Amino acid sequence: MDVRTTPALDAGRTRGGAEVPDLEKDMSYLSIEQCKDRHLYRIFSRNLVIGVFNSVNDGFIGIRYKFGEEYLDTEYHWDAGGTVKPQEEIGILPDDILVAEDLGTIESKTGKALDWSPEKKWFFVETGESLVFDRDNFPTSKPNDKLFNYLKERENENNNNG
Repeated sequence: MDVRTTPALDAGRTRGGAEVPDLEKDMSYLSIEQCKDRHLYRIFSRNLVIGVFNSVNDGFIGIRYKFGEEYLDTEYHWDAGGTVKPQEEIGILPDDILVAEDLGTIESKTGKALDWSPEKKWFFVETGESLVFDRDNFPTSKPNDKLFNYLKERENENNNNG
């Protein structure tokens, strides 16, 4: 197997139940050419433990934990100047799950799909009407719950298996 070797980051910490490698030691990882679109990897990165590879942007989408919140986030492959060093392939994303952090923009009150253009600003996709803003009504991202739940399950399996 063709792997690359570089110094590891964040020595002495633990993440996902595993000790983070020592800075002084080398860390092997899968090259960007070895990573396959929609495949799931156990990864070493700044904020993610596992991630699904998106070949469009050479990034891995995974669950990030920050200030008590969990959300989908992308970190990029080491070979593309990012922080992710994939360690091993652990699965393939089911076909019915999109490789995306979110599923577009929606109105906060109704959940109806929104789009943006320089001429119309925010408008409803279905009707073309402009969005009227107020403190309770604004554009927001529609979360990709299917991907989040799938990755959460896989993280739990990963933590329970080693």
